[in-house]
Amino acid sequence: IGRETAILASKLGATLFISGKNKERLNETFQMLEGSGHKQSAADLSEEANIYGLAEMAPAVDGMVPCAGIVKPFPVKFIQPKHIHEIFQINYYSVVLLTAALIKSKKINPKASFVFISSVSSNHPYIGGALYVSAKAAIEAYCKTLALELSPQKIRANVVSPGLVKTSI
Repeated sequence: IGRETAILASKLGATLFISGKNKERLNETFQMLEGSGHKQSAADLSEEANIYGLAEMAPAVDGMVPCAGIVKPFPVKFIQPKHIHEIFQINYYSVVLLTAALIKSKKINPKASFVFISSVSSNHPYIGGALYVSAKAAIEAYCKTLALELSPQKIRANVVSPGLVKTSI
C-alpha cells in the first residue's frame, strides 16, 4: 500500500520523503518514483528512537500517509503482552508518535493532510484478529481526535479502510 501510494503521489507531482524498514525495498520504491527532489531514509519503526530520528530528518511536509503495518493472527487465549506490544508498536504507536513528533517540531505545513490506513476489519473483525483489529480501530479513533485538534490550522486527518490487499506480508 505504501509503495503504490508513493508512486501515485509522485505521478501526481508530489515531492516525497519516503521511509521503510527494508533498505532494498525502499530503494526499489525510490527508483520507481517520478519527478525529482525525492528523499528516502530507512527506519525500523519498531524502535522508538528511529521514529524520533525520522521526524528530525524529515522536511516540512504537506501531507503524510503512514503505511507501516503488520498482521499476526492470535486466538485470544494465546495473546501475551509481547504480542500486544509488537502489533501496537507498528500499527499504532509508531503512527501516533511520528505524527506527534512532526507536529511538535513544526514540520507540518498549513493546510496539510494526514491519511491514515486502517482496515475494513475494524468494522468486520475476524477470528484471531483481536490485536490487529483493535490497533486499526485505535487508529480510527486517533484520527478523529487529531482532526478536531488540527482543524483550526486547516490541517485535515482522514482514514481509509481497505479490504484485503495482496502484499508481501
